[in-house]
Amino acid sequence: MITDAVLTRTSDRIIKYIEKYVTLVSAERKEEVLELFDNIHRLFPHWVIATCPMIHRDLQYVSKNGPSVFGYSKEYLIKNSLMEKYFAFVHEADQKDLYDCMS
Repeated sequence: MITDAVLTRTSDRIIKYIEKYVTLVSAERKEEVLELFDNIHRLFPHWVIATCPMIHRDLQYVSKNGPSVFGYSKEYLIKNSLMEKYFAFVHEADQKDLYDCMS
C-alpha cells in the first residue's frame, strides 16, 4: 500500500522534474517528457493529462482518456486548442484555483 508520505515524495519528484525539463523541452528530451506524461496517466487513470497549449506550443500532449472526457479526438483537441475553451466552463468559485494552477 502506498502511504501519503511516499505519494507526496513521488509527486514532489515529478513536479521538480517537470519544472526542470518541461518548461524548455529540447528535441532530445521530448520523448522522455512524453513518456513521463504517459506514466503519470498510468498512476492517475481518471485524470486527463495535457500540456498547456499557450505555454508549451512545441510540445502537445493529451492523455488517452482525453477524447472520452472532452468528446473530441486527441488530434482535434491539440489542433483546435479546446482546452482553453474548456476552462471557460470551470465554475466561478474554482477560477482562482485554475488560474493559480496555470500560472
